[in-house]
Amino acid sequence: MQISHSQIEQVLHALAEAKAGHSRGKAKLKTVRPGGESPGGLSDEKIREICRLIAAMPDTREDRLSEVMEALASGKYDPSSIEVAEKLLGRALADRLR
Repeated sequence: MQISHSQIEQVLHALAEAKAGHSRGKAKLKTVRPGGESPGGLSDEKIREICRLIAAMPDTREDRLSEVMEALASGKYDPSSIEVAEKLLGRALADRLR
């Protein structure tokens, strides 16, 4: 699963907000309301369907993998050290949140 820079920023922002709320004794947790609907308006069934779809997704995107393999073979794949570091840190953060 590829993680974008904006997704990393969103997670860090959410963690900072949660920490700030917790330190004031007012954790900002979203809960499911009685009646089976989340604050975002998604039904329990819709959330379960989304979870099933995510679980069915492959860990490796074959199309992206073949693009990168081709770029490596042709010598055209040359990410900057910043890009590599961002991806490593993003992956570590995502793994830690699981």
